[in-house]
Amino acid sequence: MAGIPTVVYGLAAVFLLVPLLRETFRSGSGFSLLAVMLMMVLLILPVMIMMLDSRFQSLTQQLRLTSCSLGMTDSQMIAHVIVPNSMHAVASAALLGFSRAIGDTLLPLMLAGNAPQITGSILDSVRTLTAHIGLVLATENSSAMYNSLFAAGLLLLTISVCVTLLIRKLTHSTDGGING
Repeated sequence: MAGIPTVVYGLAAVFLLVPLLRETFRSGSGFSLLAVMLMMVLLILPVMIMMLDSRFQSLTQQLRLTSCSLGMTDSQMIAHVIVPNSMHAVASAALLGFSRAIGDTLLPLMLAGNAPQITGSILDSVRTLTAHIGLVLATENSSAMYNSLFAAGLLLLTISVCVTLLIRKLTHSTDGGING
């Protein structure tokens, strides 16, 4: 599922998820923050699972014999060895998923309803920063809305750099050994 283009996720959501949300909650058009959130989870989860699975596999191979020679059961090995030594990988996977989600433009553009408002409900339409940049860039070129692109871009760039630095710090702290 990690290789499926975002537009396929978006089209599937427009024809399957949005009508389901509209019928289930009986409010609005179904194009909402909830639709975007559900599809982002489906988009990001395979990448995170592959990253965590490779980490768990490498730890299991490295530490299984040592744990068994100390008399640990499989559940003890998971609870006392694998999970504590995987926390950096879990944090890195979560940050990688977050950076993928915050940078995605197409799903919010297709599913969020594109209403430039702050809302208190996940069932309302919203406009994400990336969708705002895509919409305004395509339609405006000399207005206050066009100038807002620079603030939105700077905010996204700042968030992306911070997340990238955190991921690098977490992954480099685990390179020196198993205990991080």
